[in-house]
Amino acid sequence: MANKKFGRHSQQANDFLQPDAVSNLTATNVGTNRPYLATANTTSEASASGTGGSVSLSWSSPSASSPAPTSYTVTTTPSTYTATVSAPATSYTFQGLASNTSYTFTVVASNSAGNANGTTSQSVTSTTVPQAPQSVSASSPSAGQDTVSWTAPATGGSAITSYTAVDNNNTTVTGITGTSYTFSEGMGTNFYATVYAINANGTSLGATSNSVTTAFAFFGFAPVFGFVPVFGFAPVFGFAPVFSFVPVFGFVPAFSFAPFSFAPFKFAPLGCIHEDTLINTMNGKIRAGDLKIGDKITSINFEEILNQNPDGSDFDYNSFYSDTLTPSGDFVETEITNMQFITKNNYLYFNEDFNAKYSLEQPIFVKKYVTNKYEVAPTSTIEEGDFIIKINDSGQKEEILVESINVVTEQDTKVILFSCEPQDWFIAGDNLVHNK
Repeated sequence: MANKKFGRHSQQANDFLQPDAVSNLTATNVGTNRPYLATANTTSEASASGTGGSVSLSWSSPSASSPAPTSYTVTTTPSTYTATVSAPATSYTFQGLASNTSYTFTVVASNSAGNANGTTSQSVTSTTVPQAPQSVSASSPSAGQDTVSWTAPATGGSAITSYTAVDNNNTTVTGITGTSYTFSEGMGTNFYATVYAINANGTSLGATSNSVTTAFAFFGFAPVFGFVPVFGFAPVFGFAPVFSFVPVFGFVPAFSFAPFSFAPFKFAPLGCIHEDTLINTMNGKIRAGDLKIGDKITSINFEEILNQNPDGSDFDYNSFYSDTLTPSGDFVETEITNMQFITKNNYLYFNEDFNAKYSLEQPIFVKKYVTNKYEVAPTSTIEEGDFIIKINDSGQKEEILVESINVVTEQDTKVILFSCEPQDWFIAGDNLVHNK
């Protein structure tokens, strides 16, 4: 309803009267890609702010019979931001509003004669992207494993749907629904990660963890396959073999055996081949999951390995660093003496080669670009710029530049740990790998 007017009610007289109130006032939340803001901006120039919530307003001007307004005053509640809109414009967008906060908006038409009654909008909640994840922390709970964890942040007014974590090797994991994630990393490497929260409005700012050194694997004495002592054995502390134990002579352990001393390995054991990886044999390539104990697979000798160990067996991959790697003779066969089927939650492959998938711990022959030396290293430590060693159909060595590394997270992935004799290395996915 208009304020009291004076003078004769005519069009000319309207020039000296206040306008009527505006109508059809609507307020619409604009949350997409709006940055999180805990407390509303204190400046009245909220529209100049690039942060915080945003609400778009529109209204209809008074009817033609009403005195014409020259401006509109728009006010928020709470926070009492005030903006002036010059007629004939009938819209305005507020920014710099607090995330997840309910607002109403009042519009007052004005001219030189005075102000109309205010029109107030319905309540509307200002939403944004989430706050950045809180208390982001990194730890290395086990060999080759780094865990980043965090506390759920404020939602911004729209429920958090997932998180994204990116480690310092640019490995990106999306769709995380919990508040932690475990990466597989090379042992002894530096690790940290940045975490982002996501809702329907977009992605939060990132929050970065502390830096940790990825744990090494430390092993005591636990034989995987059988232990046959030649003489009497009576350990002071403990011994619990994983599989069979058949002493030739008497064995009366006083306690269980858990040695105090340990030595770090270059990498954790139990490197495994994905069941779909193609394994080279003299009769062609066979899917890893279709092989069985007693099958013979393809290997090849190298002068450098034979020089280290003339019979070519039990190659010490931990100490192998060489300036050269020279194939010696034709292909040879090595027999599968044991297969362990294992499930893991991730695997990787290089250069989009889907026929050569490995666990992140699988030892593979590589030429490191940093040292320019050949060595055997877990796949998780290989970097772009290194060269993996491929054996072609002629038995010749090829050095394949690593241009991309694809880590796939897949629950209960089936992989296989092979044991082979006499050579404990073989060709899987055309690449030279070790069976430990």
